[in-house]
Amino acid sequence: MNSIVSNALTITAHSLAQPMPMPRNFLFILPHRATPEDHALIFTIASSMTGLGYVYVASADQATMEDKGQIRYLPFRTGQFPSFGVINAVFVLRDREVATAALAEYRGAEAFLLEPRSDVPNHTAPAFARKVQNIGALISFPA
Repeated sequence: MNSIVSNALTITAHSLAQPMPMPRNFLFILPHRATPEDHALIFTIASSMTGLGYVYVASADQATMEDKGQIRYLPFRTGQFPSFGVINAVFVLRDREVATAALAEYRGAEAFLLEPRSDVPNHTAPAFARKVQNIGALISFPA
């Protein structure tokens, strides 16, 4: 899993290298029931990003707000995005509709659709880029 995290951070850091107001706010959204593997992957990536700014994880599996280390966990209910002043980047697990709605909700944020696949080895950067589709590219939708 360390190579996955390293590759995700490299891709994400490169994409988010543009000057931004500090502090940066990153939001991960798990809009549906997630597997333990999904939670582990998101936790590992989110934990690695805490040095870049504030990190939040909104999950359908989360009942109440809870801080775990430097990550704040929030409940996520369809159609009810957490309120923030500014979100710099939002990462949505496996739901293009929620990613589209997140772009509308968090104007100015970069949005990434995370779609882990089990049919690709995860030990190289190119394989990781295929395994987690679209993480390195801004999801843009017509206005």
